[in-house]
Amino acid sequence: MGSGQFSFLFFLCFCQLSFSSSIPHSCRKDQSYALLEFKRTLIIDPSLVTSSSYSYTSSWNMSRDCCSWDGVVCNEMAGHVIELDLSCNSLVGKIDSNSSLFQLSHLQRLDLSLNNFSSSHISPEFGRFSSLTYLDLSDSYFSGQIPSEISHLSKLQSLYFSGEMLKFGPHDFEMLLQNLTQLRELHLTSINISSTIPPNFSSRLTTLSLGSTGLYGIIPESIFHLPNLETLVLQNNDQLSGYFPKTKWNSSASLMELDLSGVNFSCNLPESIGYLTSLHSLSLKNCNLRGPIPESLSNLTHILDLDLSDNSLNGTMPSGMFSLPSLSRLVLSNNHFSGQFEDFNSNSVIWIDLSNNQLQGHLPKSIENHVNLTGLVLSFNNFNGSVDVSFFADLKQLYYLDLSYNCISLTNENKHNVTLPGSLMSLRLAACEVKELEFLRSAKLLWHLDLSNNKIEGRIPDWAWSNWIISLKSLNISHNMLASVDSIPLQSANAIDLRSNFLQGSLPIPPISTRFFFISLISVGRSLRLFAI
Repeated sequence: MGSGQFSFLFFLCFCQLSFSSSIPHSCRKDQSYALLEFKRTLIIDPSLVTSSSYSYTSSWNMSRDCCSWDGVVCNEMAGHVIELDLSCNSLVGKIDSNSSLFQLSHLQRLDLSLNNFSSSHISPEFGRFSSLTYLDLSDSYFSGQIPSEISHLSKLQSLYFSGEMLKFGPHDFEMLLQNLTQLRELHLTSINISSTIPPNFSSRLTTLSLGSTGLYGIIPESIFHLPNLETLVLQNNDQLSGYFPKTKWNSSASLMELDLSGVNFSCNLPESIGYLTSLHSLSLKNCNLRGPIPESLSNLTHILDLDLSDNSLNGTMPSGMFSLPSLSRLVLSNNHFSGQFEDFNSNSVIWIDLSNNQLQGHLPKSIENHVNLTGLVLSFNNFNGSVDVSFFADLKQLYYLDLSYNCISLTNENKHNVTLPGSLMSLRLAACEVKELEFLRSAKLLWHLDLSNNKIEGRIPDWAWSNWIISLKSLNISHNMLASVDSIPLQSANAIDLRSNFLQGSLPIPPISTRFFFISLISVGRSLRLFAI
């Protein structure tokens, strides 16, 4: 055979070999059997299946290639299962070390979150998935100690665990951080870590979420300088303390969510917070912060959610804060702010809570223009003046309104044509000089109603009981001047307070749903407190 013919035949063979190797393989039988055996060990809880969801495993059978099964992704060249997503599949059962799941040794992504694995321990066999880059076992009722073998998964980029029944062994958390150098996302919410925070983290981290984990000691400043960090959540670790960097943070260009609620800082809020110009969400609730809010906070032009409640912050609120263009939720309650509530120029705002401060003056007229407002909480301040019902008439999305315990007088100049929005579900107007109920004619969705310490006379009109009969859970109309309440036609009320009125006659019978019923009658000359448990 000539060399030319040999070369041609070699070329043909090479092309055939190359072509055959590029043809996608079907699912390997051992992979199909492993998946079906795994399915056999679990059941589907029908009570958890909704009309918009179903369990992927219910459609698994040998009549179709397993690479086409719901939740399964294969390597096309070899036919190995490389991804398994059974999140929120209503699965119930146990996963022990003999589970056929661990025969899927080529897995790169595994998501078993939002199921019920019946307090199974997390098997050390999970540590043998050497190719795994994504592992999510959150909210799936695993229990016990997280095996140290998880730290062997050196390719992991995303790790999600959660649940109060899980815990780390001594030093396992530190070992995990040392070994998993490729980590980008680490979510360990509500895991019992009970450790200090090690100083060294993967510089690749974009998300670090360690809320409610029993961490203690001092937050290492190195966390604030992780160059790619986008989300930092350390909330509800009340044995944790720390110091804010006084200079620009290395993560300032990337950080979008910062939640340090409950961490003890015992300091003023630093100007450096204003350098975090990419922030979308900032929560420093109950951090023992004091002093004024720095003007630099007005630089947070992308902020959507700002919560500085339950601190000892004082002074006036920076005017620039009320002009942040993206702000939708502002919570500054339980501080010592003084001065006035200035006009709010942020058109995106939907929730404002300034309760329990020392603010004064009239409510700003600009509130009338915030038609997307869903919550306004201004109780326990020193606001004053008359506020007409029409002030809120155009706020058609408003479901929570609390003006209690200020120096406000609620008026209703046009009794028959103007009412509070029908969207209201919680209304608290204690000590607001309320004299009648006409302004509530449109409020048919109320769950909670507090009209205590007002000047309401006579009796509650029939149309009001009709409006409240199904929805109302809590009614407080104590310390008024009601003369009679013949019956209480509420079907689901849990708490009713009618004390300190001028009620006479027979005692009205509370609904069967009522657990707490308070009433005082003039005719018997004594106060009755009834509890139905």
